Amino acid sequence: MRPLSILAASLFIASAHAGQVFDGFEGGANPNGWQWNGGGSIVASGGHPGAWLGSGEITALGGALTAWPAPGTALADALASGELASVSLDFEQLAPGCDNPGQVGRFVLILTNTHGTADLQDDDFAYTIGEAVPDTFGSWSHVAFTIPVGATTLPRGWVGGHYGDPVHFADGVTWPDLIASIDRIDVDLNVPFLDHTWGCWNVGVDSIAVTYGGDEIFADGFDDVP
Repeated sequence: MRPLSILAASLFIASAHAGQVFDGFEGGANPNGWQWNGGGSIVASGGHPGAWLGSGEITALGGALTAWPAPGTALADALASGELASVSLDFEQLAPGCDNPGQVGRFVLILTNTHGTADLQDDDFAYTIGEAVPDTFGSWSHVAFTIPVGATTLPRGWVGGHYGDPVHFADGVTWPDLIASIDRIDVDLNVPFLDHTWGCWNVGVDSIAVTYGGDEIFADGFDDVP
C-alpha cells in the first residue's frame, strides 16, 4: 500500500493539471463507457502502460472507438462544459486472425450531438481527419487532436454534417451550437461516411485524455500498488 504522504502528493500533482479527464483502464475501470464497435474488453497488462481496452476479433466496415458517457460521469461533464480542447490516446493494432483484415485509413475524430437519442437520424456532428493509421502490428502509437473550441464558424480542416448530409450542417446548426451540445466522441480508423468493405479487426486503446476548461475530473483514481 502506498504511504499516505505519497497519495497526497499524487493528488496534489494531478489536480494541478486542470481540465483533463483521463481513462487508463487500470483495475478494470471504464467509468466513461469507452467501447470498440459497441463492445470490447479490458486487458489487465500489456497496455501503454498497464491495462488497456481491446476490441478482440471483430468483423466490421471499420474500427470505431466510441464514448457516449452517462450523465454525471466525468466525461459527460467535460463534454457538457462546451469547452472541449483536445482528445488524445495511445493506439495499437494487433494481427487479425482472419484472411480479410480491415482496411485502415486515417484517424478520424467525430464530435456528435445525439440529442439524447440512439436514433442516428437526429444526430448533428463535426469531424476532422488526422494522421494515417499505422499499418504495423504489435506496437503502440500516440494520436492527438486539437479542437478549436473558440472558433465562431466551422474551422478549417473540419467538416460539419448530419444524418441526411455528412458534409453539411443541418439548417440552423453552427460550430458554436455543436460545441455547446456534444455528448458523444468517436475516433474511427477510416472515414465512416465513405464506402468500405467488411474486414476483421483486432485493435486496442489506452491512456485516453480529454482536456477542457475547468477543474480536472478523475475517471480512474489510483492504481493498486502493493
